[in-house]
Amino acid sequence: MSDDLVCFLINAINIRTDFEKCHDLFLEKETSVYKATRFFLFDSMDSHQFTAFMFFLLGSILTAAIGYLLWLASEDKKQTRRRSMSSILHRAISYNDSINLSLASKTFENCVSPRRSLEIFEIDEKDLIKSNSILGRGNFGEVFKWILRRDDILMEVAVKRCRIYTNEQRYLVAKELEIMCMLGRHPNIVGFMGAVTVNPRSSLLVLEYADCGNLLDFLRARRDIFKNQVISENDENGNFPKQRKTYSFIQHPAVISNDLGSLNTLDLVSYAFQIANGMKYLASIMCVHRDLALRNCLVTHNKTIRVADFGLAREQKNEYYRLYHPL
Repeated sequence: MSDDLVCFLINAINIRTDFEKCHDLFLEKETSVYKATRFFLFDSMDSHQFTAFMFFLLGSILTAAIGYLLWLASEDKKQTRRRSMSSILHRAISYNDSINLSLASKTFENCVSPRRSLEIFEIDEKDLIKSNSILGRGNFGEVFKWILRRDDILMEVAVKRCRIYTNEQRYLVAKELEIMCMLGRHPNIVGFMGAVTVNPRSSLLVLEYADCGNLLDFLRARRDIFKNQVISENDENGNFPKQRKTYSFIQHPAVISNDLGSLNTLDLVSYAFQIANGMKYLASIMCVHRDLALRNCLVTHNKTIRVADFGLAREQKNEYYRLYHPL
């Protein structure tokens, strides 16, 4: 064996010995630190304190985990609502490219943006107390009388359940939902509470409940008790009334009674004025109803008229409106 090889082996043995000494010293110091830490945390505690500490530690970890999971669930729920509300509108584009998603333009200056509206008006279906009370039926679904729970307050609402099976139905529901989000508040326009659109096959439109039903049925039910306050004078032959007419409510104080069991000429004038007032508001925001009828006007308990059913409503552009086909 050469001298160089012997020297190399001796140096290697010395280096290994030094390494083992350093390693043992490190372990000794590490053990001392561990013992000191263990003594500080645990050995100074009795069994009850140690148990309480462990419960506190586990409880903190569990609380943090639950809070994180709840936050994830809340964010997922918000994303689901945004996707569900916007999907109805965007799916409708594939059916009709002429749909206008920017209703909050200069013609709707008093309204918020469409995307913001969709988030504001989304309602959790769990807040609706359902019943089998049906107010009416239409081409795309039924209208129910349900209860809406908001901030521990229960209110009666009319829920329009729209069955969506075709692209055409989806488009019509999208347009009605879009219009309702933009209408705002007016005493002679039905109030829009919100919508549930998580289920792509069945959307719920939550509207203000008018406890006296539609104006057509309201007038028909009171036809026999109608009091005509118009005084007309027939001609000598008794065939045709003269042009001159006087009104009895001009001679007396013109007071509209809230009694639902009565109906007179003054009530009819009031209803006509309220409908005209609602249509004037729609004209001011450049919205065309296109289906105004007594069946689409609702009556509240104090004889206030609400114009409703905006399924055929459209935004009117800043040009002349000309009709080329029947409504």
